[in-house]
Amino acid sequence: MDKIRSKVERFRELRDARRSKRREIEGDWRQLSSEIVEGGGSQVLKVQIRIGELKSRLTELTTKISSGQASIESLRRIGENNREQHQSIQKEIHENRFENKIIQKRTRKTPSSN
Repeated sequence: MDKIRSKVERFRELRDARRSKRREIEGDWRQLSSEIVEGGGSQVLKVQIRIGELKSRLTELTTKISSGQASIESLRRIGENNREQHQSIQKEIHENRFENKIIQKRTRKTPSSN
């Protein structure tokens, strides 16, 4: 009977030691899982921050593109206006030259008729 009691006691000690080891391993596992989740959360946060930065940069570039397009349109209108003014000046020069020739012809005729 003492043999049986000693075996039972030895098995209890082994069981308690294994339970203790199991709790230790489970605690380590929870710790590791927590660190992984925190690390992953940190990575998610970094990615979210990077996405925010990229969205901001995209908005900035979109604004610059829109501004550039407006500038191009404004310059196109200025160029068109300059071409119209140039044509108008060329036409005025042509008309003035034509009138000048007529005046010169009249003035040449006038002294000879006297």
